[in-house]
Amino acid sequence: MTEANIIQGCINEDPYYQKILFERYSGRMMTLCLRYSNFQKQDAEDILQEGFIRIYDKIALYRDFGSFEGWMKRIFINIAIRRNQNLKKKASISLTLEEGRNSIQLPHAIENLSAEQILAIIENLPEGYRIVFNLYEIDGYSHAEIAQILGIKAATSRSQLTKAKILLKKMLTAYHTDFNLHTPSLNN
Repeated sequence: MTEANIIQGCINEDPYYQKILFERYSGRMMTLCLRYSNFQKQDAEDILQEGFIRIYDKIALYRDFGSFEGWMKRIFINIAIRRNQNLKKKASISLTLEEGRNSIQLPHAIENLSAEQILAIIENLPEGYRIVFNLYEIDGYSHAEIAQILGIKAATSRSQLTKAKILLKKMLTAYHTDFNLHTPSLNN
């Protein structure tokens, strides 16, 4: 079944096609929801449910400009961010710091970490850093798009990303150092 058939079925509010849409995309969208809910399963499930309800409601507005999955991701990300802002009663993330992007080399420790370990370390970033890091590095949004989504300036997004990378490097270095102190040497 093609994506166009599924979209048209959902536009016609056919439960069969809505179920197919959910089954096809819910796993990927749940992973996205988990990242933006700080890996709180209940919050992620709430975002997932609200996201699919919104998609079913707004699917007729989808225009074939770009990928359908990308359009869906944007809906889930917007819901998650709005939910986080409402829960914490924040209007926006605001840091106005240096402009520009620093190139940061991550420690070699990252090569020895599983995806789950890396995500757990990213989860420990402060919320503003984590959201910008996820949007830019994982989901591929530009700083201009991030600024629009979060209601901040593009320079603030760049600054948040730079600070996130600096902190992430420190966290990975600390993890690597701690790991090496507690791992027996193979040469002994």
